[in-house]
Amino acid sequence: MVGWAAKDKSQFEWTDDTLGPVYEGSVDSDGVPQCPDECYRYYDNVNNIWSDTSACQGEPFDVSFWLNDKIPYGFGYDWGQEVSLNDTLSNLYDENIMFIGHEIGHGFGLPDFYGLETKPSKDFPNSIMMAYSSTTITPSDGWMLRRILDHVRSRYKF
Repeated sequence: MVGWAAKDKSQFEWTDDTLGPVYEGSVDSDGVPQCPDECYRYYDNVNNIWSDTSACQGEPFDVSFWLNDKIPYGFGYDWGQEVSLNDTLSNLYDENIMFIGHEIGHGFGLPDFYGLETKPSKDFPNSIMMAYSSTTITPSDGWMLRRILDHVRSRYKF
C-alpha cells in the first residue's frame, strides 16, 4: 500500500503519512477519488517500456482498488480492482471475502474459469478464479500464478 485517495482527508482517522500519503481532491471523470496520474506505473506493451513516474512526489503504484456502490459484484483488471461496496460491507467480517480475492487474482493476470469451456481441463481442481468453487487461494491458483510469472519474468529485474 503506497497511498490513499480521498475527496476529503478528514474522512480518515489519522492525519500523518505513516500509512502512506493521502491524495486529496484528484478525481476521475465519474468523480471517484484517485491517486495522481503521474504516480501510476504500468507497462506499455506497444512500446515495450514502463510509464514515466519521475514526476510522482510519492511512491508509484501499480494497481488500484476501489469500492463502487453501483455494481453488484466486481471487476478485476491488470491495473486494478473495482468491487461492490454493498457486498464488501455485508461480508466485511468474514474470514475470506471470496470476490475480492478473485478480483485481485485478475491483477496478477489470472483468468476467469466460469464454465467447462474456460477451464484448462474438465478435471481442473477448484480455485478462487473458478466461480464459487473456493473461498480461498488454492494450490492451483499458485501454480497458475507461477506460470504467468514465468512468462513475464524477463520484464523485471529479480
